[in-house]
Amino acid sequence: MAECIYPERARRRALYYTGLPPRDGSILVERLSEIKSILQEAVAYAAWGTPERINYFARLVETTRQIEAFGVRDLSARIPWSDVLTWWMAPESADQSPTPSSVSRWYNFASRHFIYGLNWALGSIVGSVLERDGGDGQLLERWQQCRLPWSVLWFKDMVSWGTLDAVTSCVLSRKDAYTRPVAASIAAAYWEAIDEITDAALEPRRVAEWMRARTAVSTAGAEEDEMQPQQVNAELLEDFSAYSGPPLRVLPSVDGQRITWYDPAGYLLARSDRPQNWRRLDPMKFDFVLDPTSSVVTWQHYV
Repeated sequence: MAECIYPERARRRALYYTGLPPRDGSILVERLSEIKSILQEAVAYAAWGTPERINYFARLVETTRQIEAFGVRDLSARIPWSDVLTWWMAPESADQSPTPSSVSRWYNFASRHFIYGLNWALGSIVGSVLERDGGDGQLLERWQQCRLPWSVLWFKDMVSWGTLDAVTSCVLSRKDAYTRPVAASIAAAYWEAIDEITDAALEPRRVAEWMRARTAVSTAGAEEDEMQPQQVNAELLEDFSAYSGPPLRVLPSVDGQRITWYDPAGYLLARSDRPQNWRRLDPMKFDFVLDPTSSVVTWQHYV
């Protein structure tokens, strides 16, 4: 085969780095310069709004779906793939959203065609560009040699987490947050802290440095908070006048400046103001105990 069908070593190498069957790989190799130019347009990605960003991802899907391996069809006659893409990447901007009974179908479609399919396409494209234009060295050096925007480096994470913001995807990947809204609020602090909203702000080392600094401040703050009193006076919402048992384990539910305290079965037992040192505490790392005799909730590290 090497002698008769693919006699040129450079051609065989190019096909290998696509990670695709030869027929699809050949199409990608032939269109690589065109697709790279589309990726380079993302140099302005950081400054784009939601409509520009979602339209750009839709353009990537439209471009890659012309290769059979990455083909994507509409979810149904009434639900085009673009609506599912918008719902997955920017649900607040979606014209259509799934009903409770169809949400699993929408998610399965997004998982198959975007989290898997689009990311497979991006991996094939970026791998081929790095092989052709990246030269030698570490990844970030090769990336700059290819003249690809830093935003493109985050695309796969963004698709995987379902967000249009690169820093939000970084927060989720680092497990500094476990939901998209919380991660987005952390990312907003990053964008407020930088001087200019440009592609340079998405350079991975710059983002990582800010994340490390934020973690250090949070850790120091948490240690300081742990030195503060770890208790709060509570208003009992049940009659404990005849209760003579041990203190009760409770769980907090925060609403603004108030906390309601429930037992593990979900029964509401007490409420209190939110203490000042609550801001940096992680409730998942503490045990909370209500003493009905003193109407006080105390907490300590979960063992």
